[in-house]
Amino acid sequence: MRLLVKRQLRGGRYFVCFKSAGFNRDERRRIKRFGMPYVDLRAEGLGIYRLDQIDFCLICVSSDQAENMIKSIRENIRAELDRLLVRKGKFSGESIVKALRREKMLTFGLACTFVLLLISAHRGIISSHQINVQPEGSFGSAHSECNKASAIFAGELAPLEEVRGSLQDSTTKLEKDSTRYEGPHDRFNPSIGKTSSALSPMVKPDFTLTALPGTLMVDSDWDSDITGLKEKSSSENFKLILTPVGGFGGPVTLGFTGFSPSVKCYLYPKRIKKLPGSATLLISLAPKSPPQICCKITVIARGQTSSGELITHEKELVLAIRQKSSYRGPVWHVSPQGSDQSGDGQWGSPFRTIQRAIDCSSPGDTVLVERGIYRENLNIRKKENIIIASHFIYDKERSTIKSTIIEAKGPGWVVTVGQSKRITLCGFTIQNGKSGDLGYGGGVYCYNSSINIFDNIIARNENRSGYGAGIFCYASEPHILRNHIIENHNYDGSGAGICCYKSNPDIVHNVINRNFSSGGGSGIHILYATQARIIRNLLYGNSGSSTIVLFSPDSTGDFKVINNTISHNQADAIKYSGGIWSFESNIITLNEGYGLFTLDGVARLLYNDIWGNG
Repeated sequence: MRLLVKRQLRGGRYFVCFKSAGFNRDERRRIKRFGMPYVDLRAEGLGIYRLDQIDFCLICVSSDQAENMIKSIRENIRAELDRLLVRKGKFSGESIVKALRREKMLTFGLACTFVLLLISAHRGIISSHQINVQPEGSFGSAHSECNKASAIFAGELAPLEEVRGSLQDSTTKLEKDSTRYEGPHDRFNPSIGKTSSALSPMVKPDFTLTALPGTLMVDSDWDSDITGLKEKSSSENFKLILTPVGGFGGPVTLGFTGFSPSVKCYLYPKRIKKLPGSATLLISLAPKSPPQICCKITVIARGQTSSGELITHEKELVLAIRQKSSYRGPVWHVSPQGSDQSGDGQWGSPFRTIQRAIDCSSPGDTVLVERGIYRENLNIRKKENIIIASHFIYDKERSTIKSTIIEAKGPGWVVTVGQSKRITLCGFTIQNGKSGDLGYGGGVYCYNSSINIFDNIIARNENRSGYGAGIFCYASEPHILRNHIIENHNYDGSGAGICCYKSNPDIVHNVINRNFSSGGGSGIHILYATQARIIRNLLYGNSGSSTIVLFSPDSTGDFKVINNTISHNQADAIKYSGGIWSFESNIITLNEGYGLFTLDGVARLLYNDIWGNG
């Protein structure tokens, strides 16, 4: 099989496109005999494809990831072709012998028939007169038997209604059987994606849009209102609001290219006469379109700068059309062997990505993630009462936390939670979040939300400026319990392990070690809180200007630092100011800086053990 692979670098991302380009003669012969094989690419975050229908693109963050994906996909395709080429028919040695015997007997029968024909021509067996005088019934029974034999041999066609009825019965039986799974990773039925109206259910499309860096800001939402369009459509519609930002000083003309025949696009207005302004791109999809279609749409904006120079900017959108799941929870399953295209989130048909399950979840649902590595930047916005957990919630094994990894796919935070209530994140290793061009990034970022961060390992996250590296909470109510927060770095800002700004945290029973912050608060940094509880934590081996920084202008708040061990840090143990802080039963020892340091803070000191500090 010829597989065309195209690599392209755009905006710091690697695009890899795959397309099937034909088979050799031996493969075509085998395909004609045994049927077109399918390749399972769910482990790569894709679906199941016929080998002759491979036509999709992937976005990778590095050349190494792109080459690994190419290698993996090629190996899967080669494995399917190898299975096809070694596949044997139903012939065995015994059947071949029987076939040879049948051939000899057929030759002998033909010879005998030829001799009888010669004798018949010479003598005649039945004269035409004898045929004419035969009774009618003598041939009737023979004719009837012949009809029966031909019906058995050729197979009579049943009425069309019966065929449709049997297909519906088969479809119903398949739907019932499909609910009986032997395990969570059964091979998916390769009939998905076909467009036969007799067999395929109507697919309500669900879109995912990935916008590459550019100068067009994109906002998107479902919208059935197509007022202003000359051509009306009964299809499912997805509306993109395109707003030119930056660089343009005069009227902007918009256009688009590169969409596939399976979708229709409408743009109105095509010219934005006055800035600021926006245009609407309506993407319309037929109701019976199959899932697993990738469509690239390039939006082009042409206009003038404020100095009168003509410029052209392009923005590429990658549109993935997936089958919308009829499953409604309450538990959404995620697995490295799942598929976002063909899976529906049930136990036997899991998703491949955590983000897909989060997008499908409703209040009161649980996203349950199996062991594996998930390279994603999760975005949890405007959700309520959602639990996102590994199987640690069942087995309580620390090995489950270590082997269920969420790793940043691109720059920014690994997990972002915004404008949400009662979100629980439990049982993961959250690692390798790194700041982008703006300098912000890290492990978990929470804003205007209430969040529970329980039993996680938050490791090796980096931030170049601003606040936070491991966990950063802004205007939120975080409950941070039993986590191991290790080796997070904030090189040019404040707060490396945990940073809370204008938030009221509960930080209980965590291990915080080997973090670094140049601006202070390498372990914990709390600013402008109205209440805070820091209880039973172990902080050691952290470095920077200070291990814990505490500040609040509120003298009536509830601020408690109780039963913590702060030892062997390469900086001051605690710096505090503002508020009235209560330090009780803490062990603060063998730190290279001060044990407790303040310029204008007020504190209640009870039963603390402070000695051996620098």
